[in-house]
Order: sequence, then C-alpha cells, then structure tokens
Amino acid sequence: MNPSEGIPTGQSNDQLPQTTILDLNYDCLLKIFRYLEYEDLAIASESCRRFGEVACEAFKYEWKDKMISLSTDGKENRIVTTAILRNFGNQLQKFFIYFGEKWNDNVFGMIIEKCSSVQLTEVDISRKIIGQDNIDQFKKKFINLKRFGLGNAYGDVDLDGHFPALEAFTLFGTPIENQHALQFISRNPQLKKLSLEYTIRLNKARSLLESIDKHLPQLEQLELAWLPGVVNETGYQPEFFKNLKRLSFFNFGRGYEMRHLCISNEKLEQLELELGTYDSDVADFICHYKEVRKLSIRDIDYPLDYEDVLKLSENLPKLKEFELSSRCRNLNHQEIVKFVMGSKQLVTLTIEDRKLENVLEVSEEIQRKLDNSKWTVDCNIQKKTLVIRNKSRNKNHN
Repeated sequence: MNPSEGIPTGQSNDQLPQTTILDLNYDCLLKIFRYLEYEDLAIASESCRRFGEVACEAFKYEWKDKMISLSTDGKENRIVTTAILRNFGNQLQKFFIYFGEKWNDNVFGMIIEKCSSVQLTEVDISRKIIGQDNIDQFKKKFINLKRFGLGNAYGDVDLDGHFPALEAFTLFGTPIENQHALQFISRNPQLKKLSLEYTIRLNKARSLLESIDKHLPQLEQLELAWLPGVVNETGYQPEFFKNLKRLSFFNFGRGYEMRHLCISNEKLEQLELELGTYDSDVADFICHYKEVRKLSIRDIDYPLDYEDVLKLSENLPKLKEFELSSRCRNLNHQEIVKFVMGSKQLVTLTIEDRKLENVLEVSEEIQRKLDNSKWTVDCNIQKKTLVIRNKSRNKNHN
C-alpha cells in the first residue's frame, strides 16, 4: 500500500495533526500512570499540574498502602524522595527511609510537614543522626504509629515517648545499652512485637531479656540476633515471655548455648531459626517447644537428613508447617515421600535448596509417589523451592 494513500490532496505527512500524550483524556492518562513505579510517578508529578493530579490519583490506587522506600543518599535519590513527600506525602501509610550524609534534617522536616498523622502507620528510619528538635516533633505528631523502626546511628538522641497505638518496634544496629532505647520500650508496654536486629553477646542476653520481659507483658513476637558468649553451664529453664507466640533467632553461633536464653515454651506456636550450625543441642532446644505449629529452619551449614527431620516431627506433636531452607541435600525424594506419608499431623512441608538443579523433576517424581487425592506438590524453579501440601488437613487448618 502506498503510504500517501488516504491523505487528502495537497496534504503531506508532515502537515497532518500530531497527537501526543498531552492530548489524551484524564482516564487514559490514569490508566497509563497506574503502570508506573512510584519513583516514576514522583518525577511525572513534577512536570506539570495536570500530570501531578493524575499521578496523585494513580499513587492512591497502586501505592498508597504499600511500603515505600525513600533515601537521601545521592542527588537523584533526594530528588525522588522530596518529590514523593511533596506530592504524595499526605497519602503515605508505610515507608522506609535511608539517610545519607546530607539534607537529613531538611527531608525529615518534610516528613513532619507533609505526612498525615492519621494516614501514616508504619515508619522505618535508618542510619544517620537526626536533630533532637525533629525527633521531638516526630514523636508529638505521629502518635498513631502502629509499627516503628529505628536505625543504627541515633547515639544519645532521646527516643523516649509513648505511642498508644504502637504494636511493633524494630531496633536495628543500635546497641541495646542505649538507655533511651530501653526507656522507649518501657514507655510502650502495649508492644506485641519486638525486633532487635543486631548482634549482642550471649552473656548479656539474659539480663536484656529479663528487662524486656519486665516491661512488655503483652509481647507475642520476638526477633533476636546475637553472637556467642561466655555462659554458665545450666540446663534449660524457661522463664521469660510467658505469652510469646512467635520467636525468631538470627545469626546464632553455637547450638549448645541456645538453652541459656530461657524463653518460655508455654504458648509458643511459631519458631523461626537462621543458624550457623545444627546439632543435637539445637534439636533438643527446639523439641522443648511442644506447642509449636510452624517451624522454619534457614541458612544452616549442616544439611539436615531424614533422621533429623523425623526427630523434630516426632517430638513436636502439634507441628503443622515445616520449612527447611538453603541446605537440605541429604534429603532425597524417596525420604521426602516417606516423611510426609508417615506424618499424622503435617499440613505443609516446604523445602528450598538453592543448589538443586532439577527441582521440576524432583517435584514430578514426588507427586507420582504420593496419593494425588491427598497431596499436592508445587515447585518454584527460580527459587528452587518445593511445597508439599495435604489437601484435607490444609482445609481444616485454614
């Protein structure tokens, strides 16, 4: 077909009216903008008033209730961050901000000015020191926070304050010896989740846990990371956190030291371990928690074998969900089938092995050996993960 066909006589391609994105109506623009990442929406919102209105509406639809990452580290990050705060700040519900070397007080001031004390419920603040004046204004305005996280360079800045709606507090990188942090915990006894995402010597852990247990009687979830330390050789004596339902350990050293944490086993339903090793001491510690319904073991150097997983299952009578990640190469598909078929209570078994090459073949082989009317086997090739579920138990479990 001749390209000039259909063009009125005397009118060339160059003379035809040109259509641009600016000619699209509001609904068409909104549909396009809803495909954009929030960083791109922020840049678009700065270009003109019309784009700003559409970008705000698109942000409300797609990003308002999602965790937004902000940063002042580098010029480009600061431009995006200030654009987000300026144009979408009153919509933000959750954000994490990484502070760099410059402009921290300026950006923090924008947070206080632009963000809504009603909308904003989750904040994680990382890295550099913020002026005490800004901290005081922050505590005064955002009393409706439900989740609050603080980074590792706050030093002696006074964090003390009561947030009546606060349910979860994360302290990552800051030494717990910081008395302001301990004061903050003591002023918020309603906390149900506490995450201490940094390492502490184990010989200091007992006094730390005793202090936290004293101030947080309603605590249900606790996340800890620590290093090996000198401890007295005593048996396992569960004393602290009688209402704890979920416990997470990260970056642990030697297995025999775990029993010295003295965390109660009365109500614990979920136990998550990210360990450097696995031995009989670790197994014995886990088996103290008879109420556990979900057990997750990740990133261990020792590959669990059939006898290991069998011992754990047999000693945890209420175990419904079992997750094994990273190194499980000692479990072959015949043993996996034998394990799930022999379990009377297991609902879900999840196995992740990043070195497994033939995850699809293993998945198909397991499915062939299991009763299809009772079990399903799903695999994620990219994550090298197998998920085996019991259909009837899963229905009752949910």
